[in-house]
Amino acid sequence: MHGKNWIKVTDGATNIASINGAKIDLEGGKIEYKGKGYALYTDSTSSSSDAINMKDATLTLDGKAVGYVYDQARPNVIAFNSNTNIDVLSDDVIISDLKKFSRTACHRCGK
Repeated sequence: MHGKNWIKVTDGATNIASINGAKIDLEGGKIEYKGKGYALYTDSTSSSSDAINMKDATLTLDGKAVGYVYDQARPNVIAFNSNTNIDVLSDDVIISDLKKFSRTACHRCGK
């Protein structure tokens, strides 16, 4: 998939899932998800880089959706760039779920 893909899921468990090393190229596409699960799903079996390519794409989140998991140990599993847009249509949306995120001192205040 590349370019003009439009994928819309309503009330599904997930929208896009990359597992077992699969790579999904949604560059330039439009992904819409309304539900209670993950719009972009990866796990420990996903490729460690670019498992889901969302460069130049638009991700629209609605309902109680979680956009994706940001795993500090694997930060490049989902590829974004400065042209990636995330549109939020509900106050209940969570853009990113943080995994293995360690607290470090604030770079401004040192606390």
